[in-house]
Amino acid sequence: MYQYEYDPEYTVVEEEIKVVSILPNEAVEMAVTELAREHREITVEYEYLIEDTSLFDWHLILSPYKDPMHSYSNYEDVMRSLYASIAAGNGPDVLLLDDLDASALIKQGMLADLNEFVDTSVVYPVLCEPFAQDGKQYGLPTWFYPWIVASWGDMPKWTPSTI
Repeated sequence: MYQYEYDPEYTVVEEEIKVVSILPNEAVEMAVTELAREHREITVEYEYLIEDTSLFDWHLILSPYKDPMHSYSNYEDVMRSLYASIAAGNGPDVLLLDDLDASALIKQGMLADLNEFVDTSVVYPVLCEPFAQDGKQYGLPTWFYPWIVASWGDMPKWTPSTI
């Protein structure tokens, strides 16, 4: 004979979210942990596709000038597999672009419009623009560095086009 008791702390998982990045990201890991702590009804799975970053010089991988002495097959295999899963409709719910070409992914229809999920009015518009197209918001930056210019004298006149 079984006896069941109500546990007010028990929550049923109502939603599962899969978050994927190319490389490990400590900030994402912390955010996933915090989300799981605050929302027990949501299960978040975080996966990074390249675990051993010592095998790669990330900036060389993304550079058009690849060094023939380095092997890029693992990176290329990971990208091919990721794009195939997205194209087949099995992609992650959240994808960190990790310096990937967002505009190419948007043109190929591989990213979804975030407007129904995220309030972008709290984000500086200049940060949203690179990921926006035709009134749709396909991405947001995970972080940014504000540039500060200081001078101890007369500053030369400049515009963004002269930088």
